[in-house]
Amino acid sequence: MPVDVGKTLRQALSKLTTERQRLDRQIGAIEMALEASDGRSRARPRGSARANRKATVHKARRRRMSAAGKKAVSQRMKAYWAKRRVQSGKNRRTTGKKQKEAAAGKRNAAASAKQ
Repeated sequence: MPVDVGKTLRQALSKLTTERQRLDRQIGAIEMALEASDGRSRARPRGSARANRKATVHKARRRRMSAAGKKAVSQRMKAYWAKRRVQSGKNRRTTGKKQKEAAAGKRNAAASAKQ
């Protein structure tokens, strides 16, 4: 005898929806009791717990770095890269005249390779 999966799923969904409504009523009652006892509001936004978690994740604030923190990071990174340059044997980049000479040398080598 075949089982009607759709019917079974609809029944399960109906029972779960009823249970969720019952839980929401209980949560609301507890929140109202807490609010009355504290004088502070602890109400959560309406909706399912899953929706509330998603809303909380999107509302998370990013921590900002202070000016002193930025300066400290900058100094550490400058020291790090200076150390790396020394280890690699390149104290400075080639600029200006040296760069032009290197480019001319490559052109000459390419021209002689064609001949």
